[in-house]
Amino acid sequence: MAVTTQLAPPLASSWNIDTRPSPCIRDFPPEASIVLVGSRGSGKRTLGFIGATHLGRRLITEDHYFQQATGTTRGIFLRQYGTQEFYRKNVEVLKQMLDNHRTGCIIECGMGSLSYPAQKALAEYSKTHPVIYVTRGSHRIKFLLRLGDEEAARLEIADLAHRTCSNLEYYNIYDPSGDGAETPPENGLGNVSSRLKYAKEDFSSFLDLLTGQGVIRSGFESPFSIAALPPECRSFTYALSLRLSTIPDLDLVELEAGADAVQLKIDTWSPDLQKTIGKHVATIRRNLGVPVIFQVRVLLSFKLVEPLALFGPSGK
Repeated sequence: MAVTTQLAPPLASSWNIDTRPSPCIRDFPPEASIVLVGSRGSGKRTLGFIGATHLGRRLITEDHYFQQATGTTRGIFLRQYGTQEFYRKNVEVLKQMLDNHRTGCIIECGMGSLSYPAQKALAEYSKTHPVIYVTRGSHRIKFLLRLGDEEAARLEIADLAHRTCSNLEYYNIYDPSGDGAETPPENGLGNVSSRLKYAKEDFSSFLDLLTGQGVIRSGFESPFSIAALPPECRSFTYALSLRLSTIPDLDLVELEAGADAVQLKIDTWSPDLQKTIGKHVATIRRNLGVPVIFQVRVLLSFKLVEPLALFGPSGK
C-alpha cells in the first residue's frame, strides 16, 4: 500500500478561484528511499542519522559514496582533475547513488545538489520519492559554518534553488538540549544526534507522518490514549486558532489547553514567507505536537478566498 500526502496548490498572483488547479497528490511506496537536500550547516547529516535509526534504514551520504565510487575524496579529485571534470563527476555519482538506492535508505545529498543537472535529476526522482528540503535559520548556519556576511548571503541565495527539486520541506529548529553538539561531527554522528533530544522527537514524528507510521506507532505505544485516534476520527475536537504574526510573542505551552489541532492563520506577508511559515510550524510541532490547519486569507478580484489545507505535525 502506498502512502499519499495531499497539499494545497501554491498561491500566485494569477490564481483565480474559478480556474485554480487540483491539489498536488504525492504517492510514495512505503519503502521508497528518502532524500535530504539543503545548504551546508542545515543539519542534513545529523537528521539523516536520526531518520535512519528511527526507521531502521541504511544511511547513504554523498561524500562517502563519492569516495567509494571514485576511490578518492572530493578534495583530492578536484586537485587532480580540475573543476570541470569534478562537477561532471559529481552529477554522475549523484545520479548513480540515487538509482542504486531506490528503497530502504535515507540519502543525504551534499553540495553536489546545487548544480542544475543535479537538481534536474532530483526533480525527476521526486516524482516517485520523498525529497525533503531541510532549512534552518540563516543566522544559525552562518554561526555554525563561521561565515562572513557576503559568503553567508551567497550560500542562502544558492540554497533557495533546492525548493525547485524537492517535494517536502522541513525546518530544522534550534535544539537547546544539544548545546555544544551542533558543530561539524568530528566526534561522530551518533555522539551528536544522541544529545539532540527535541530534534530527534521532531524529525521522527515528521518521518512517521510521511511514511504513515504515526498512527500505527501511537496505537502500539499507547493503545488506550486519545493520541492513538487521529483528530479526524474523533467525535469532538477543539482547534486552537493562532495568527502567524503573534506566534513569536506567545508561550505556546501555556496556550495548549488540550487542543486537538492548531489553526494557523497567515495574516502577514514577507519576501521570506515560506521560511517564516516553516519556522513557526516547527515551533508549533515542538511545543504542542498536534496537527496544523493552515489558513490563508487572500483578496483576489475583490473576492475573499479562504483555502484550507490540513497538515499533520509538519508539512510543506
